[in-house]
Amino acid sequence: MVKPDRTRIREPDTCVLKTLFTTSQPSASSSSRSWQWATPQIEGSNPCARGGHTATLVSSIAGSGPKLVIFGGQFNNDGVYTNLNDVYVLDVDQNLWTTPAVKGTPPEARYGHSASLVGSRVVYFGGRGDNATHFRDLHALDVAAMTWYQGPSSGGAPAARMGHSSTLHGTNLLIFGGVSGPKFFSGLHVLDLTSMAWRTQETTGPAPSARMGHTATLMDTNLVIHGGFHLPAAQQIEKTEAIGDMVKACYMNDFRVLNLQTYEWSRLRTHGSPMAPRFGHTLVLSSNDLIGFGGWHGVNTENWATRGKDKPEQPSGNDEQSNEDCMILRTGDMTWSQVTYTGVAPCSRYFHSCTTIGPHLIVFGGYDGGKPLADLVVLRETSDSKN
Repeated sequence: MVKPDRTRIREPDTCVLKTLFTTSQPSASSSSRSWQWATPQIEGSNPCARGGHTATLVSSIAGSGPKLVIFGGQFNNDGVYTNLNDVYVLDVDQNLWTTPAVKGTPPEARYGHSASLVGSRVVYFGGRGDNATHFRDLHALDVAAMTWYQGPSSGGAPAARMGHSSTLHGTNLLIFGGVSGPKFFSGLHVLDLTSMAWRTQETTGPAPSARMGHTATLMDTNLVIHGGFHLPAAQQIEKTEAIGDMVKACYMNDFRVLNLQTYEWSRLRTHGSPMAPRFGHTLVLSSNDLIGFGGWHGVNTENWATRGKDKPEQPSGNDEQSNEDCMILRTGDMTWSQVTYTGVAPCSRYFHSCTTIGPHLIVFGGYDGGKPLADLVVLRETSDSKN
């Protein structure tokens, strides 16, 4: 096998990871940020196509470089769904996928779980497995020792669920939202990692409604919830004449902000044209801006799934482009705009993962509306290279 060139970006849509993450620095002005979509060349055995997995960046373990840890998810082959509990590790510096030998007892196969990095351990909660089983268990993968550990008994833990969010703040792990069967959740649950005790946290202010597939982003001492999906009870739908309007209203794009010092919720008002209501998207913090990508928003599956794929009319990789599936919220003035980028954008997707390294974003997998994906693409900030 010919090894990829690790010293430069060879073509507009091809790059190596180490070069990609060391040749540019975040721009000082968020309004002038420029971006490029690129497809890294990676050796090794890559994960199979999947959605509903987690991807966790482990910055440094015992002096090694950054690692991206993929766990679980769901694979769909012609309508046959397979839940996964495998572990893949991407070595960013070496451009290499590996399947480590992991000791201990792994969690049952699942998707729609959550993951949070606590020291050298990735802590997983919940998810949905075989036979529509929803979980409320806690597991930890020690990345340094590559060993699975099972958390304490689920006494006091939130109800079993999938599609929730987990966020680490100090020594607290915050669980919000999710769904189990027909029941959607809106409560906030906190795991104290020092005592390993769960509590249901009381809050004040205009709390978010019950939802799943939302995003949860930590900004200083604030937890920012965006979007998601909530299906009304079947009885409500049966009594409604305008079913289409009701289903459309199931998709959300509202913001709620939780002050983690006072546990008070507030609404967040933004300007400009926001992301359309959706769920299964990602919203991550990059140099104090929020970058949103992907998600499902109830549009025609065939047309939606083909957006971003190669077509005769598609602009060249050097042309600047934008679309409504990649948006930036400037936190300085709370204004939405579409991300302007070069390169070939990936196809639209939902229940993918999106992880930041510096100002850059790594997107892996997800569903394109009909099938799972196995590609890894990078949205790289290139602002400084133009200065």
